[in-house]
Amino acid sequence: MNVLSQITNSAASCFRGCPRSYKHRYRDLRRPVLSAHALKFGSLGHRALEAWWSKDGEERLDAALYAITFSDAEPVDKAVAIELITGYHFRWGDGPYKVIAVEKQFNVPLINPATRSLSRTWTMAGKLDVLIERDGLYWIIEHKFVSAKTDIRPGSVYWQRLQLDSQISTYYAGALGEGYGVAGCIYDVIHKPGIRQLKATPVENRKYKKDGVLYGNQRETDETTEEYIARLHADIADNPDSYYQRGEVFRYNAEETSASYDIWQIARNIRECEKSGNWPRNPDYCWKYERACDYWPVCVGECSIDDPVRYRTAKTAHEELKEKEIGNKNSNVCPF
Repeated sequence: MNVLSQITNSAASCFRGCPRSYKHRYRDLRRPVLSAHALKFGSLGHRALEAWWSKDGEERLDAALYAITFSDAEPVDKAVAIELITGYHFRWGDGPYKVIAVEKQFNVPLINPATRSLSRTWTMAGKLDVLIERDGLYWIIEHKFVSAKTDIRPGSVYWQRLQLDSQISTYYAGALGEGYGVAGCIYDVIHKPGIRQLKATPVENRKYKKDGVLYGNQRETDETTEEYIARLHADIADNPDSYYQRGEVFRYNAEETSASYDIWQIARNIRECEKSGNWPRNPDYCWKYERACDYWPVCVGECSIDDPVRYRTAKTAHEELKEKEIGNKNSNVCPF
């Protein structure tokens, strides 16, 4: 059986951003030893929601909090995650749906949208956060933790961009390939706290009243984790819409076809880079989300991609996926 290479939405997105970054991550399998804090927190929240969706009723919250408590995250991150997931539980816990699968993995043929033939090089792979049945129809549920600076109000740019979001389009195709024609995607957004743990005012900046008491906006000591979480708890209770938004995102036939052409062309472009051995850089991608690309030090000559202090070697190209092979039994295949 011909075992094919997998292309995921994350890999396609990486290549779109910078082919050189794609090479380091998905061909050389070199990954940064240290992950950005935002990515670590997102992983913590994702594990908690996986546990939450895997249970029913009040067991959901217990399972989610257990996943957080026994993680290796920093204590303050655990405390923040507990507050956010608890709020999520009370916000969306009584939805009228039946859970079909959690972390549903798919690995389906990549199809040429023009000829309907199958690639003999690639399959399309990924994982659905949650697959549910509601009113007799299948729906995908996707959840995202977003930064404190992101506007998640209905109609904001965040929601507008989901009209062309490649991840949702990939999930539609993946669900269909696994036998689930979905009606739409229920998109849950969880806003990370905008309020921060207060720190002591530097001694040189402190100003005191005549009675020797600091002005109200200054502090002699750092805010404790307990004090900070109490403020966060109150803020979530008073402003739930600022922390939790849910919307429905759809893909119609024409949009799915366009997305199919997009992923097909990306796969062709990756193949061309492999053949030529040339993986061009994209300087416009070097700084994103207010930080440098993981491979910036390599591109500017600060270190080698083989530096064991900065980079490790991944066991597989797609560490989030279990090994699952697909071979083309259909003779109607394309040459890449």
